[in-house]
Amino acid sequence: MSEQQIRARAGHPVSAAQRRRVAAKRPTGLLEAEDLFSFPWLFLFATYTVMALIFLLFTPYTHQLDEIKNALLMTLPPFLLWLAVYRINFETITWRKHASSILLGGFVLAMVISFLLNPYKLVGERVLWFQFACITFTVVFAWCLDSEPKVRTTVTFYMLLSFASVAIGLFLFAGRGFTDAIYEAMKSSRFWSPQAKNLVLTLASSKEMYSTILNSDFFAAYLVMTIPLVLSCFFVAERTWERALALTTFLLMNVCLIFTNSNDSYMSMALVAYPLYFLLGFKHLREINVSKRVLAVFFIGSAVLAATVVLFMIPKLSQTWDFKAAALEGRKILWLGGFYPWLYRDDPTMSHLDWIAILFGTGPGGYRFYFPVFRRADFFDNQINNVTTFGHNYYLDILLEFGLLGLGFFLAFYGRVLRDGIRQVLRTENRVLRFYQMGCVSGLAGVAVQNFFSPNNRWAVCGMIFWSLFGLSMGIYRLEKDEQKPVNPAGVPPKPSRFYLKLAALVLCTAFVLRSVPQGLNYFPGAMAHGMGLIYMEAADYRSEEKSYYLQRARDYFLKSIELNPTFVSSYYKLGHVYNQLGDVDKSLATYERLHAINPHYSEVHLNIGILYGVKAMDAVGVEKAELLEKSYRELKEAARQELKPNVQWTAASIGKSLAETYDELHSAELSKEEKEKLAKLDPEKKR
Repeated sequence: MSEQQIRARAGHPVSAAQRRRVAAKRPTGLLEAEDLFSFPWLFLFATYTVMALIFLLFTPYTHQLDEIKNALLMTLPPFLLWLAVYRINFETITWRKHASSILLGGFVLAMVISFLLNPYKLVGERVLWFQFACITFTVVFAWCLDSEPKVRTTVTFYMLLSFASVAIGLFLFAGRGFTDAIYEAMKSSRFWSPQAKNLVLTLASSKEMYSTILNSDFFAAYLVMTIPLVLSCFFVAERTWERALALTTFLLMNVCLIFTNSNDSYMSMALVAYPLYFLLGFKHLREINVSKRVLAVFFIGSAVLAATVVLFMIPKLSQTWDFKAAALEGRKILWLGGFYPWLYRDDPTMSHLDWIAILFGTGPGGYRFYFPVFRRADFFDNQINNVTTFGHNYYLDILLEFGLLGLGFFLAFYGRVLRDGIRQVLRTENRVLRFYQMGCVSGLAGVAVQNFFSPNNRWAVCGMIFWSLFGLSMGIYRLEKDEQKPVNPAGVPPKPSRFYLKLAALVLCTAFVLRSVPQGLNYFPGAMAHGMGLIYMEAADYRSEEKSYYLQRARDYFLKSIELNPTFVSSYYKLGHVYNQLGDVDKSLATYERLHAINPHYSEVHLNIGILYGVKAMDAVGVEKAELLEKSYRELKEAARQELKPNVQWTAASIGKSLAETYDELHSAELSKEEKEKLAKLDPEKKR
């Protein structure tokens, strides 16, 4: 007999709070009242499937193993977002209950405005759709978790995903004897493709802890976001197997976190996530449905495990801290190189503020476009690559790309979600929702610190999990706030503004479907073609007798890659190099200039364009030679300004010297009137 029945028989009144507490302790039969084949449940299962595919899949058939994740993120979430928005009743939205959703809408609007106001839309559109795809999971969980069974099932899904991640991560990291044996068995077999063998070799030889995320720092960020939620599963679970799985997953996630050697993640967990979690849960210790003996074993076991792992990791950790200390200068270069474009866009003289950029940003992908203009010229001595896509500071990226408007909406949204979540933890009488919300809030607060140092949320898995946690927190909060009452009181007609607002949202979602899905379908074949081009390009370096054949095959694959995915800037860069090796200077030059028009300042594109104009000048005479050398020197001068590499400086100086000598020869030569006019327009005195 339940507590509620005993009190009722004894004549004592049963309060609403007591009924909620009793209901919160009866999870076993909650699913029995749910129709698991109804559309809301099927929609949630579809969302879980999409998330699992993006999280777990990777393939050896592309140069980057995780390209399949990007392809899935471009293709499947658009349909989920359209359906989720279609099902939202905009008449129920109020500031009091749905402020976070309204602020999220403001952030989306800021992104769209920034995209429309700025150039480089080919690459910018792809970045915009990536943000939309990640935000899809916010919208789905915020508005579709309308019952406690859905919340429980969603959190259980997170736990299962986490268990899979640590199991795979530990196997790849610590099971090298097994992976080596697997590779040896595959190597001598004709059944396996070369790509599959290469994949196993790559995984077997890796010394990093990265699981299926394929990057140790990003895997650490994922762990920071989800460890508190898995810990909540342990405290809330009623079934023994769920509690055992949650405890096992929680402990293994902490082991994996230590093996990632991610100092910013250590700091996020030790200073923010764990303290906030236990601070919020301290006053509710009595509600934890766990015996004192189990808790004692849990904490003692955790302490012993942590001490053991740290003891074995001390040499590695000390090396990591030394490396991070040396990398601080690199962060300074990355951050200042992203801050100045927000103020001046592409003006290296920093003489005029760009108010469009300040207010609305430089557009999606702005960091990759303008960072080379302002980065320090010795960047290569500070572990920074020629191609830098993001600023290793999520907030700086948002400020640069979407301006004060975008950053303001994002921070307001972030703060509102945390505020609503913390208030619910402190006020709710539902133990299950309290602990789940504690996990969401602690994970989001922890990763908020790591976002200052890592671009993790700009990559598929971490971006998806980051934004889905917002949705989970919002859904848990909304579950208690939404009351069952008529949408509109009798006699009060629906507001036309809400109808047009929903219509506008659906139009935007339709554009997302129509534009992103075809791009996603072409993305993976394009990535495969790019990978094949790289293989043939590399083979050409070792096959001198058949070099031309392999270069032609590489050219064909790069052309196919660009045809399928015009935003694949690396294919342009490699294609230009292949054309140059084949002796087709004009096509090589045209390819590099096309690349510069799509993604300005990419890698060493100024250097390559300058060299090619210099090569063309060698076969020219007179004013035509001066014109070509002038173009060459203009590009090389910019390349020399951007980087202090000796070969770049020497090449720029050499072309500058040739240009000066050419001008001297032309001034002493007899020229036609037309040639004199062309020479005067070049104005050499201003170019030296």
